[in-house]
Amino acid sequence: SSEKPKQIEEPKKESSTLPKYLYHLTNSTNYERIMETGFLLLSEDLIDGVYLFDMEDFQSNWRNTKNAAGTHTLAEALVEQALKREKGLVLLRIPTEFIDTDNIVIRPEDDVNKFIRSDYFKDLTAEYRNKGGILKNKEALPDDMRNGFPISEASNYKKQNRPLEYIYKGQIDIKDSGIKKIFEL
Repeated sequence: SSEKPKQIEEPKKESSTLPKYLYHLTNSTNYERIMETGFLLLSEDLIDGVYLFDMEDFQSNWRNTKNAAGTHTLAEALVEQALKREKGLVLLRIPTEFIDTDNIVIRPEDDVNKFIRSDYFKDLTAEYRNKGGILKNKEALPDDMRNGFPISEASNYKKQNRPLEYIYKGQIDIKDSGIKKIFEL
């Protein structure tokens, strides 16, 4: 009998929800600090970390989504945030193969934008003003704003064309990480 040999099925690898590169936008002063320290330093924010984005997502979803006030796109708001009244804009490309993906969480940027413009956030900010501020009392924040979501959920948001921010919870060592300056204006 000529029986076909059974194919050995390899376990399916979970497709990576992380793009090959993530990007970080900063100003020239912060870029000089990065070069001096050797680290992309974490920002103290709702989630402390290094804020990153996917270029494809930026070009489509960030550029096409207005902020909650309706005055800017999320892309324009990101550029303003990166500049922080400084001159010079620097874009860094970070290969994700060199960073610990267990330290990355995601959040849909449109939800973040709506939250920080909400009456609820204004009330929290007022309530904690005399207690060191809301960033010193993060336990009062909703869980998704304080902790984000695992990167495994990125594909769900991408299917909905939602702008995502990737947050690396910690500093990123620029030595041997393949980080490259893409442009400086």
